[in-house]
Amino acid sequence: MIGMMAGLGIVQAALIRSQGRADWWFWYQAGVQLTALPLIALLYPYGLGLMMLSLAVRTILLWPLTIRMTLRILDMRLASYLNSLRGPIGASLLMAAVMMALPQLLSPDLSSAIVLAAQMLIGALVYLAAAAALSWPQARGLWAMLRTKKVQAT
Repeated sequence: MIGMMAGLGIVQAALIRSQGRADWWFWYQAGVQLTALPLIALLYPYGLGLMMLSLAVRTILLWPLTIRMTLRILDMRLASYLNSLRGPIGASLLMAAVMMALPQLLSPDLSSAIVLAAQMLIGALVYLAAAAALSWPQARGLWAMLRTKKVQAT
């Protein structure tokens, strides 16, 4: 989930800054970074796991602020925004299920490095196939745009 949010965050940041709101993005990032310090200071005695969990929860709790700004800039409703994420979320869930099931399907004699490599490779292939299937119109539009840019570049 954090990885998906990070990917969306990059696009949201570019959008927000491109619309003349670099100041807003600066203060948002400053808040995110400044909240990390007290969380780390309070939770370091309890170990890395709890510190990382608290930072992940903090990220999830603050992320709606960027969604709100994005929706305002795009003049878009939340339902439309969330609908656009159905494909990537569905592909991520399918990929996670396949990656979790894979160790049980493989031979127990395989080394953990081979299982991990298989999970990474098969997980990536499952994600790409599912994302293309679940987001076919967007994938087709992206492909057309890339081809147009390639023709213009030559």
